[in-house]
Amino acid sequence: MEAEKIRKYWHLINSDDEFVLKAFYYYNLDHKSPFGLYNIYEIIKDDLKDKGYAELYDKKLNLRYCTKRECKSFTNSVNSPEGVGLGNSRHASKSKKMSPKLKKMTVEEAGSFLNKIFWKWLEDKSESIKEN
Repeated sequence: MEAEKIRKYWHLINSDDEFVLKAFYYYNLDHKSPFGLYNIYEIIKDDLKDKGYAELYDKKLNLRYCTKRECKSFTNSVNSPEGVGLGNSRHASKSKKMSPKLKKMTVEEAGSFLNKIFWKWLEDKSESIKEN
């Protein structure tokens, strides 16, 4: 299934889009650890900011890759030892606590969340190339 998706969006690698190139690089390097997942998240976020969106959930511009709560749960979880666990989190400090209001994601849930965003983002990139 994953190889099928990669083939579907392979043409984007030849588009000279720096964000796509970086995202594919990190996806192929590591899309299972909190470190790799967060790198991909940041690249997508930077691409969207470059296009004038404030966040992945920008209501004003009708952008809905995720809800604000889902994004915060993801970032809190991968950053905090309380989220994905000590040794898996991007930070070891106890100061990086999970908000009790947010759902803690396991590494697998964070991966599933990011994969959903990654493939949707590539689909949107593919559509925008077709339009131009």
